[in-house]
Amino acid sequence: MGIWRHLCAAMLLLGVSCGRSPRLVDYNVNADYLTEIFPAPLVVVAVIASDTLVRDPVSSHSDPGLLLQLRKVRVRVENVLRGKTSCGATTIYYFGWHDYTGGNRPLGAWKEGDRRIFWLREDSGVLRTACDARDCTMPVYSGAHPHYKADQQKPLGYALADIWFTRGEGATDADFVRQVDWGYPSTVPETYLIEKLQRLAAAGIPSVRAAACKQLSNIQQPCVEAIHPDPGQRH
Repeated sequence: MGIWRHLCAAMLLLGVSCGRSPRLVDYNVNADYLTEIFPAPLVVVAVIASDTLVRDPVSSHSDPGLLLQLRKVRVRVENVLRGKTSCGATTIYYFGWHDYTGGNRPLGAWKEGDRRIFWLREDSGVLRTACDARDCTMPVYSGAHPHYKADQQKPLGYALADIWFTRGEGATDADFVRQVDWGYPSTVPETYLIEKLQRLAAAGIPSVRAAACKQLSNIQQPCVEAIHPDPGQRH
């Protein structure tokens, strides 16, 4: 009993009550992605293991008439693209819609086994998404990249391009084409993006080449000629 009391006291110092959910306050559901969400100090690639309800309904802090639900998603962190944390199993908390009625993609619209990029903050001793209700995670269809280490001296966009436009382990041709077709945010440096896409266009896999050429066309860049069949270096 003495050990348990000391453990509970330590958890309370972290803002997590014994046997209860952490004391989290929801973020503004209309937060600006570029100025309020994407600067989050921790960005990881993680695979979804499970997603469970913690508390529902929860009145929004910024709009009491808006009902949310607190959830936690168990993930396996594979890559750390910004900040410091351990790879492996961890738990992330987030506020989702209590009753989703359509509109922007909701946060939590994933399933077990999905691989996504998370923008995270530490709060009350736990990790939580940098956004609430609206989805600010991004998909990774390009497979696993177990040997990839991000150069955190460079802007995050370089690591995003490396993950998305390098075929990883377990990705089929269709998976990788889906990734290239998905696109990229404006935070990816254009010169680096062009380099990545031209390399894929030259790889010789027809479906990947077509997807890369389409993206190059969207930014008014020429599609280089195919050189030889080569799916590209894997991380």
